[in-house]
Amino acid sequence: MHKTTFALLLICGLSLQACSKTEHATTAAASQAQTEATPPSGIPLSEVGKMAIESNGKAALQQLLDQESPNTYTVTSVNNVKFINQDQNNKGLYNYTWNIRFKENATQNTLGCDHTDILWDSDKNEVGASLKNECMNVLEEAQNAPSNTAQNTSAGAAQTSPIRISLEPDVGQPDYYTNVNIQSTVDQLNFYGLSVNRGNCQVMSDFKPNTYKILHFGSVLKLGARCRRDKIIELTVTTDQGNWTFNP
Repeated sequence: MHKTTFALLLICGLSLQACSKTEHATTAAASQAQTEATPPSGIPLSEVGKMAIESNGKAALQQLLDQESPNTYTVTSVNNVKFINQDQNNKGLYNYTWNIRFKENATQNTLGCDHTDILWDSDKNEVGASLKNECMNVLEEAQNAPSNTAQNTSAGAAQTSPIRISLEPDVGQPDYYTNVNIQSTVDQLNFYGLSVNRGNCQVMSDFKPNTYKILHFGSVLKLGARCRRDKIIELTVTTDQGNWTFNP
């Protein structure tokens, strides 16, 4: 009788010990899984990425704009960062959207777009900015900006100007030179030449005769004119899509 009771108690004791070990192992595994899902601070990685974009996204976007068109745009704001999902093919990448605004230095017009894509690489803690075509739309025109209403002087050409122009005084010699910025608003444009004040204001260009410059959407070509900004009353741009005259 005593032996049987002792055996039963021993079995129950071993069972309780096994249950205790199993519960401890399960708790430890759950604790480890929770630690791996969040950084040591306890903040979800998606939130860490959002904070990284809010801190470093503006500089990343400025770098991208400078690569595409140096000294042409200045980022003014980035906000409304929203987490979308974690990349299924690369778990280290987190996808977000945000609103961006930047100014065109020559005209001070505000460009940008809302809910455009931005990503964060958690492995490298790097922000990857991108720029879609719709982000190059003018959202707000600056006061006293040069007019971009152009008259087409070529028969059979496009009815809407494929370019925008802006003028800015030369930094070194503003009393003698003006920079003319020519920007394409179409996917591809062949630029042949520029005439300022019907040839009475010399255009500083290194283009060789019978050559042209290819401009893609958003690309900016900067040329110098040997006259002051307030002396320019007419510009004619020659392209494969017609000749366009501007009166800034």
